[in-house]
Amino acid sequence: MLPLPSNTGKYTRAADFNHEDVRMTLFVLTLEGDAHEWFAEKPRNSFDSLQSIVNAFKEKYGDKREVRHLVKAISIIKKRENETAEEFNKRFNYIVKELPQDYKSTDKSLRDFILMPLALSPLMS
Repeated sequence: MLPLPSNTGKYTRAADFNHEDVRMTLFVLTLEGDAHEWFAEKPRNSFDSLQSIVNAFKEKYGDKREVRHLVKAISIIKKRENETAEEFNKRFNYIVKELPQDYKSTDKSLRDFILMPLALSPLMS
């Protein structure tokens, strides 16, 4: 396990943890390699919220996942047990939005994908 940067104490030693403190700590604990060094070099109290850490991280490293992970995510996505259709659509659309344009289906291929099983159905004969 990697040693924690010295400025991590700001988030982990507070007696009055709140959800933001926990989220900030968990984010920092996931950093490895260059990202871990990047955070360790930041001055104490550089961040006052999780969003400020995430924004700085995205500015430095970007927020794009590798295409192979996005393709896998889109191919196995399923509606979660207590998830509304709206929540599922939001997750689905987020993944699709992150895919590079050359990986996205055309409107025609999507229509064909949806209609092909109907055309093959004995009910449609």
